[in-house]
Amino acid sequence: MKKIQDLTVSQIYLFQVGAIPLGAVVAGRGIETVRQKFAFQNPSSLPWAPELTPAPALRFANGELLVEKTRVVVPSVAIEPRRILLTVSGTSEQADQVFRVLVQTLSELAPDHAEALSNVVYKAEETACIACLDLDFGQVFGRKVRDFLTRRVADTASKPGIRACVEPSRFAATITFELTDEKIKEQGITLNPKEFTVEAMKGLPIKDKLFVTKSPFGSSVHLELIKQLEGLFQSV
Repeated sequence: MKKIQDLTVSQIYLFQVGAIPLGAVVAGRGIETVRQKFAFQNPSSLPWAPELTPAPALRFANGELLVEKTRVVVPSVAIEPRRILLTVSGTSEQADQVFRVLVQTLSELAPDHAEALSNVVYKAEETACIACLDLDFGQVFGRKVRDFLTRRVADTASKPGIRACVEPSRFAATITFELTDEKIKEQGITLNPKEFTVEAMKGLPIKDKLFVTKSPFGSSVHLELIKQLEGLFQSV
């Protein structure tokens, strides 16, 4: 794993019903307070009233935050009635810090919600990045499958004056989840299947060894798994 580009972490935090003070944020200067804290460019929301069901989400985009003397880009934040969703161009640790600052800001806008905001029911993460990896997906297949791809499929795709070449370019595994914690089940949470993927960048020759990677894990775990996957191919 020679280099990492465009590291992005997305986080979802689920709270108890009523924990997020959406009304307090919308009222007064709440939206402007959040916008200024993160230098967001275009906050947006729908007209809000307490009787609206469900209450709309607040969405902010193109912000940044100084985290331990490092400027961290925050492409998006969404505040919903039960969830906070955020995306950071950086590590999970930096995303955690962005979340803590956001919760602190919300708690200052609605002090009576501070305790509820400190209790996250469930947290999910996804990491994506571009990595230079020494991978050859053809090694995954047996000889018969490789021959089928490089001969039968390639011959079928070829036309007069055009010779086709077939190369495996994507590794993907589907991850499913079963809730075993009764407390989480009581919150009505459902977990959709996620994918761990390593795919050659479109528009570039596979020999360039640049891959788009994505997984439902924090950044440190994600990078370690990619490193281990590359090691398996090198040991074949």
